[in-house]
Amino acid sequence: MADALADEVANLLREVGDTLILPRYGALEESDIDTKSGPTDLVTIADKEAELWLTPRLRALVDCPVIGEEACAAAPEIL
Repeated sequence: MADALADEVANLLREVGDTLILPRYGALEESDIDTKSGPTDLVTIADKEAELWLTPRLRALVDCPVIGEEACAAAPEIL
């Protein structure tokens, strides 16, 4: 079971990387980058979209909370 779950997670990570992250690598516009807690705490559109895409798919695999970096930055109370 654990190996099958690890394989499914790896497949999701490959897919999100191939479809949402790699196409933007080296191609972000200034408007695609925001700050969170300060000027050196950056978040990109790729970060946000990847987390939004990945979170429901991970939840579908296992019945447990998924706490993403960007969701936590927006709502620290989820911790």
